[in-house]
Amino acid sequence: MDPKLKIALFFFDLILPMAFGYALAHSGRVKKEFFDRMILVGIIALGTPLALISCWNVQPDWNVIWLPLLGVVMLAAPGFAGLLRAGSKFDHALERGSYLLSSILANRGAVGSLTVYILYQEEGYAYYRLVVLLAPVVVYCFCFPVASYFYAAGTGRESGRPSLRSLVLNVRQFPALGVIVGLVLAFSRVPRPEVLGQAFHVAFHPTVWVFVIPVGASLHLGRMTGYLRRVAELLPLKFLVAPLATAAAAWAVGIDGNAFMSVVILAASPTAISAVTTSRLFKLNVDVAMAGLILTTTVYLAVAIPVLLFLM
Repeated sequence: MDPKLKIALFFFDLILPMAFGYALAHSGRVKKEFFDRMILVGIIALGTPLALISCWNVQPDWNVIWLPLLGVVMLAAPGFAGLLRAGSKFDHALERGSYLLSSILANRGAVGSLTVYILYQEEGYAYYRLVVLLAPVVVYCFCFPVASYFYAAGTGRESGRPSLRSLVLNVRQFPALGVIVGLVLAFSRVPRPEVLGQAFHVAFHPTVWVFVIPVGASLHLGRMTGYLRRVAELLPLKFLVAPLATAAAAWAVGIDGNAFMSVVILAASPTAISAVTTSRLFKLNVDVAMAGLILTTTVYLAVAIPVLLFLM
C-alpha cells in the first residue's frame, strides 16, 4: 500500500471519526446511551462477522495458539511496572487504582486493530482478534479485583463487581465466538469463498468508525489537565515496556514474520477507554484515567504512527 494512502487512512479512519464523536457528544444533542448502542450494534453486526472471516483466512499453524497468551503479556508487563510506580506517583488509593488500570488496559480495538490492518491488511486484523481473545479474562480476574481493592483502600467501603456470568455470557463477547468458528474452519481446511474476502475490506472501514466515534465522544478535558504531567510515565510503559516485553516473549515461542510485527505493534497501543469506564464503575479517580487516555492517544497519533509508517 502506498505510504500516502496509509497516512490518509489513519486520518480518515481514526482522527476524523474521533473528532466527529467529540463534536457530536459536546453538542448536547446526543445522549451517552446512543454511543453505547452504537458499540453494541458494531460488535454484533460488524465485529463478529469480521472476526470470523479474517480468522477463517489464517494459515493453519499451531503457533497461533500463543497469540492470546501474548495478548496477556502485553497487558501484564506495563501493568506490573505501573504497580511498582503507582505508590510513588500518587498519594491517594483512588488515584493509584486508576493509574494502574491506565497502565494495564490498552486500546488495541479501535487504534491497534486499525494500525495492523493498514500495515498488514486482513492478516493483521486476524492476528489482532487472536491477541485480544483472553482480554475479558484479564479484565474480570485482575482489573476488576484491583479496582475493587483500591476503592476499599480509599474509602473504607467494599465495592461489588460484576459477576463472571454477566461478563462472559453477553453479546460483547460474540467476536470471540467468531474467532473460534473461523479458526475451526481454517484448521479444517474449508475453503473460504472469495466474496467474503472482498466483503471484509468493504465492511472494515465502517466498522472502525462505529468503534472510534464513541472513543471521541468519551473525551472530556475537565479537571484531568492537572494530572497530565503526573501520568507522563505511562508513555515509556506503553511504548517501550509493553512492546519490548511482548517482542521477547514472541521471539521465545517462535513467532515471526507479520505475526511477530503485528503483536509488537498491538502491544504499543495507548491507554484504552475501558480504563476510564472501569474507574467510573468502581468510583476511582476518573480524571487520572482520562489524562492517561488523552496523553497516550495524542502521542500515539503524533509520534508512534509516523514512526511506524517510516519503519514499515
